[in-house]
Amino acid sequence: ALGPDDPDVAQTLAELGAAQRQRGDLEPAEESLLRALAIRRASGDSASHEAGHALGELGSVQLVRGRLDEAEQSLIEALEIEETRLGEDHPEIATIVSDLGALSLYRGEFIRAEQYFARASSIRERQLGLDHPDLASTLNNLGVAYWYQGRYEEALAAYVRVRGIWLQTLEPEHPQVAGIQNNIAEVFWKLGRLEEAEALFGEALNMKERTLTPDNPSIATTLLGLANVYRDQGRYSLAEPRYRRAIQINEEALGPDHARLREPLLEYATMLHQSGREDEASGIEARVQSLETAN
Repeated sequence: ALGPDDPDVAQTLAELGAAQRQRGDLEPAEESLLRALAIRRASGDSASHEAGHALGELGSVQLVRGRLDEAEQSLIEALEIEETRLGEDHPEIATIVSDLGALSLYRGEFIRAEQYFARASSIRERQLGLDHPDLASTLNNLGVAYWYQGRYEEALAAYVRVRGIWLQTLEPEHPQVAGIQNNIAEVFWKLGRLEEAEALFGEALNMKERTLTPDNPSIATTLLGLANVYRDQGRYSLAEPRYRRAIQINEEALGPDHARLREPLLEYATMLHQSGREDEASGIEARVQSLETAN
């Protein structure tokens, strides 16, 4: 029988933690991974590939749970170990670096996020090929980093590559296909290419409405984008019902005081101002202020 501090027990716990993370059971996953790492440290095995892999899994769990400082510590330690054990161009390095990019996005550190995602994309291109879904996911995140820096042409180039990969590897109405259509439409809107944005938002909305439940917040995201386009075209009668529906979906799915309501409410208030409905706009803005106080 194996003792509680046997390396094989540590490996079993690490594999259990990884499986629990994939299922979304984050608290037990973290417990399993911490136990695995404690065993390895107690046995002087804290710098092995197995320890590095477990640290990477732990960092992923901590990232999803919103514990960014702990996640960063775990991921950086994992990266140092795995670069030594596997080299700087291994697919597992790309996974760790991509998680560090996501962490940087959450913190609003967009240049750093860009650097991490660019490195992860480069590794995945070389190791997995130009049409691998993992590459698409990383390129999508790279596009998001460009977006938040206002570098819309570069975001568009990344998103177009993602769409090409997902159209090759996924079903035509897969939610990720609709999602990338939405992202491209958002860039067109920012670039003032409103007719193209309208068409793509419409396609994305039709896909989502066919494949998702009517109260899915993803539908609200696309409704908001389409409403913004109509507003900027001066087509207020088309914009308003879409703002209202986007707000209603988010209220029903997330609650009336959720921070995610801030954006659609503010965009709707902008439309009300533009259409001369100042009193209604002021009422919406007062609600946004109360949301910010609550959150």
